Amino acid sequence: MKFVANYKDLEVAIALVEDFVFKTEFENTNPEDLKLLKLLKAREQNPKFEYDLAEIICGEGDNSFPYRSSYYLTEFFKYLGFNYEHDGTTRRYWVEEVLKQLNIKDIAKIIRFGLFNKRDFRNFARQKDRDPEELYNLAVNEFKNFIEDSLNS
Repeated sequence: MKFVANYKDLEVAIALVEDFVFKTEFENTNPEDLKLLKLLKAREQNPKFEYDLAEIICGEGDNSFPYRSSYYLTEFFKYLGFNYEHDGTTRRYWVEEVLKQLNIKDIAKIIRFGLFNKRDFRNFARQKDRDPEELYNLAVNEFKNFIEDSLNS
């Protein structure tokens, strides 16, 4: 039997190895490492972690996060230094596949600098005729609930 792996499968495997290395080398006195470890545990315990996070990033459903069209998803990742371009597939499935290729440090970067970008919340609030700070705080609470639910999966 011949094993054939595509590039995405290789990226997923590399991300898993990088996460394993992080878990073996993290500093338990470093607050940033402890946050990463909590995020990694949430990822490991929730089999739908990437899918659920993809829905949040896309602004799907009833969540408090800004809606991102295909074009803005590509811009979202490029702004954060990732060279991913939406390929026309369903947005949440595409983002899910991208997230699976990333290690926990990259996912944390996406959350910190992309998902909670205050500029996006200001624009989103104008569209909804809502207070940007209120929407931002709702999103923070929703994300905290997502992490807690993931840890309890």
